[in-house]
Formats: sequence, C-alpha cells, structure tokens
Amino acid sequence: MEVGHGTGDGMNGSAEETGRADGALETTGPTRRGMIRGTLGLSLAAGFGLAGCTTPDPATAKLPPLGDFRLGYVVVVTDKVQKGPLSRDADPKAIEEALKRAIRARLGRYEGERLYHVAVNVGLYVLAQPGIPLVLSPKSALVLLVTVWDDEKKRKLNEKPHQITIIEEPGAGFLVGSGYTQTADEQLVSLARQAAKAINDWLYENRHWFEGEGAEPHPKPKAETGR
Repeated sequence: MEVGHGTGDGMNGSAEETGRADGALETTGPTRRGMIRGTLGLSLAAGFGLAGCTTPDPATAKLPPLGDFRLGYVVVVTDKVQKGPLSRDADPKAIEEALKRAIRARLGRYEGERLYHVAVNVGLYVLAQPGIPLVLSPKSALVLLVTVWDDEKKRKLNEKPHQITIIEEPGAGFLVGSGYTQTADEQLVSLARQAAKAINDWLYENRHWFEGEGAEPHPKPKAETGR
C-alpha cells in the first residue's frame, strides 16, 4: 500500500492507493459467511448477564502507549457490508463516516515518529430496532476485518486481517435493546466508539510492532477499563 504521508484525515490518497487498501481486505466467500453466521447468533443472544460501562469519548479517553505510532490514513470499506436480521437500515456511507471519525478521534492523538495506516472492512451490521418481542430483542453489532500498514516499509503488519466483533455495550436500555432508547445514528456512534477502542486495544496487544527492529512480542495484557 504505497501511501503518501498523511495526518490521519483519511482518504486523501489516490484511487490506486484506495484500491490497494480495498484489495488487502478482501475475504473469501466461506470466511465471510462463517464470520456473519457466528455474529448473528451473538447479536441475537448477547446481553443478559453481561456487565460493563459505556465506552469513553475517543477524543478524551486514556490511551495506552504505542511506541512510535502516528496515524496516517484511515480506510473504511463498506461496499460489501451485509445487514443482519431484525436490523434497522443503515447507509453504508454513514457507517464508513462514523468509523472514520471515531478511529481518527482516538488513534489520531498519538504523536509517534512513524506513520501507520489503518484499513477496516465492514462485513456486517445490526442496528437493533424497537417493536420486537423483548425475548428476541437483538443487540446492535458490527463485524470488522482490520489491517495495519507500515508507511515507511510499504507493507502490512498483519498478513491476515484481524477480525473484531462489536456487540453493543451495557448501558441505558440495555436489557430491552438500544432500539428502544437510541436512534440509528446514535447506535452507529456508540458502535464506532467501541470499534475504535477495540482496534486500539488490539494495537496495544501488538505494540512490539511500534517499538523498533528486534522488539519482542509482549504477553497479552489483562483486561483494562476506563480507556
């Protein structure tokens, strides 16, 4: 992915650059179908018995250290996104913009010495809607495939896209589903914030990528809260 230096403002590169990002995130049919089937069950059944707190604003949340990381381009691909069952409609462009805003707001705060680009392929969304019997009330969800690019070395840091599944977090109206308490736009903002944090956490788990040549992988960190 030969991308010129950027400031994390997103799609300022050429069409060729965008095409390469898209190609890097393509998945085979069976992989995508399996990813979607697994998430449908989670989105319909998740929620009861879970505990947690609302994801902080990505512009002010505490950030874990990431060495020399500085955000370059944010590429979000939604051209093959599928709508899950019992979901409100969502404009793929709105999903793209919500994710870009949240990722830039969070990862764009790093001030390292080298540029890294984040590419996200959105495979599935569910935006819970009202009017469904409570026993079947679905939870909002996103399924993402994420790839990170090293700008200087012109290569991917993870050869296989990393899958992240986001299920709406506990909060106001959680027991009945956010469809009863939030608009579709509000649901997207919440899911995008969760996604940005999940990507940040994954980068932190692989922070040796940003610590210079010869850096060894770190043990997987314990679950942390408040970021």
